[in-house]
Amino acid sequence: MSYNKLPEMQWSQVGDVAVVEVLSHDLTGPDAARALGEQLLALYQTGRKQILLNLSHVRVMSSTGFGELLRFWKHVQPEGGEFRACAMDPTVRFGADILSLGHYIPLHDTEAAALAAFAPAAVGG
Repeated sequence: MSYNKLPEMQWSQVGDVAVVEVLSHDLTGPDAARALGEQLLALYQTGRKQILLNLSHVRVMSSTGFGELLRFWKHVQPEGGEFRACAMDPTVRFGADILSLGHYIPLHDTEAAALAAFAPAAVGG
């Protein structure tokens, strides 16, 4: 029996920053990765140009998931948008570091640190 595990997410607004919290523990496989990318892009296309992805619940993430994050960044960055990620589990961060994801997408240890890195006007400062 096969079934798709699609990522569960919720988001909130902090100033001008859309904070997306991934609630799923497992982001493996092409279906989950594609859904993650599509959901981020849909949020971005509603006019939210500054997005913070909180991955604190995620314990496993495949290279296809990291690839979708990079693909999303490549879409956002030339248009003047801003995309950051935070609160990665050590095993997820290890994968991100192996792939040098932080050379493209700013990675922060905590949500507070990531929010502080956005432009002051973006978070109501």
